[in-house]
Amino acid sequence: MKDHGPGIREADRERMFERSMTGGEGAGTGLAIVRWVAGLHGGSARLLEDEDGGTVAELVLPNIAG
Repeated sequence: MKDHGPGIREADRERMFERSMTGGEGAGTGLAIVRWVAGLHGGSARLLEDEDGGTVAELVLPNIAG
C-alpha cells in the first residue's frame, strides 16, 4: 500500500508499530496488530519511504502453498 502524502520521517517509522501510536485520529493499534499477525506467520511488516514521496507499507508473508 502506498500513500501520496508527506510521508513518515525515518525516525518515526518503527514507532508507528507501537501500540497506542497514531499518526492522526484513531486508537493506534492497527499497525501493531498487522506486525504481530505477520510475525505469527513467519512474515514481517515495515514502513518505507517511497522514491516519489509518501510512505509505502510493506507486508511480507512466506509462501506456504504446498
